[in-house]
Amino acid sequence: MIDDKKFIPSGKVKKIQVGSIKHHRGYTIYVFLCIRLDIKRLNYGSHFQYELEKGEKVISKTVKHGLNLSDLDNLIYDHIDQLIQKEIKS
Repeated sequence: MIDDKKFIPSGKVKKIQVGSIKHHRGYTIYVFLCIRLDIKRLNYGSHFQYELEKGEKVISKTVKHGLNLSDLDNLIYDHIDQLIQKEIKS
């Protein structure tokens, strides 16, 4: 095993992709588990986030705790629909 994969440096965030990459209406969707380690306090924190990518533009949003996967999918698709509506208006 490579040493840098065993340990997350203090203050850094390790992003682990969850599930497969999806596409919807021209956007590429990624879901990540983000883990932050603080070795000074021997503590860690984690959260999920999704990223929407279209061309050179990347939008990242943190996901609140307690969502199930179907709710997450609906949240992401609704967000994409809102972005498309903004694109149409401009």
